[in-house]
Amino acid sequence: MKQAILITAYKDLSFLQRIVSCFDEDFDFYIHIDKKCKEPNPVFECDHVVVLKKYRIEWGSERHLWAMFDLLGMAYKKGGYSYYHIITGSDYPIKALSEFKSFFSEGNRKSYIEYHLLPRESWGTEGGFERIRYYWIGNQWLDLRRSGKATRWLLKLQRKLGFSRNLSAFGQWYGGGGYCSLSDKGVDCICSFGRKRLHRLSLYTHCAEEIFFQTILLNSPDRSQVCEDSLHLSVWEKDAASPKVLDESDFETIAKSNCFFARKIDAAHSSLLLQRIDDEILKL
Repeated sequence: MKQAILITAYKDLSFLQRIVSCFDEDFDFYIHIDKKCKEPNPVFECDHVVVLKKYRIEWGSERHLWAMFDLLGMAYKKGGYSYYHIITGSDYPIKALSEFKSFFSEGNRKSYIEYHLLPRESWGTEGGFERIRYYWIGNQWLDLRRSGKATRWLLKLQRKLGFSRNLSAFGQWYGGGGYCSLSDKGVDCICSFGRKRLHRLSLYTHCAEEIFFQTILLNSPDRSQVCEDSLHLSVWEKDAASPKVLDESDFETIAKSNCFFARKIDAAHSSLLLQRIDDEILKL
């Protein structure tokens, strides 16, 4: 069976062509490009790449989750895939093609996604529940890291009034990294949850792509088939709010990893690292 690679991208679109070139005709690509991106859409000299430009995605907006779900839905509707890999436009494969095909074979029924039971101590004073408990009005149009005083005031008011959205949709809530490798059974579970229902529950939430897929899968009858390791490598520095941008100093970590993708790689500043990966791991 074939595999699908789903990518959400917002810049450096030419790098997408390099990612696609690492794979053969047994892999189809479904790519969502942020509507904010002003770069011209990349041109692919193959017929197994679908490009979608539907949502304007601010950091933390639930529209990132919606873009992922729409890509999953498109691929799921086409069918015939043993695995669905969700990555960003700055992620890169770090295993040879033969290893991809061998590990993510039709016989492997597991889904690989990072997850932690909420509340999670490292996710703030409410352990991550503040992301789904309150209405993050304005998150859809503003990057709250740079602006959004009104949104933060509304959050403060909701806390003061003791407001909480109804969280009874699931018995337990989970969170973790949003990038993962899902089996066909895992994607069937997520897509069966329903687009309208997902939109309703995630509307005006924050960083929903780090909560809803995990929560749907781990509240399903097939939760035993969900592995906590996402097989997507991120390198975190102490007290950092986001993963490190990888460079050549990280090559040994990459080479020793059991993961299949590494994030984040800046094509403009990581050319030596990319060349080493190609020459020594992928052998392109």
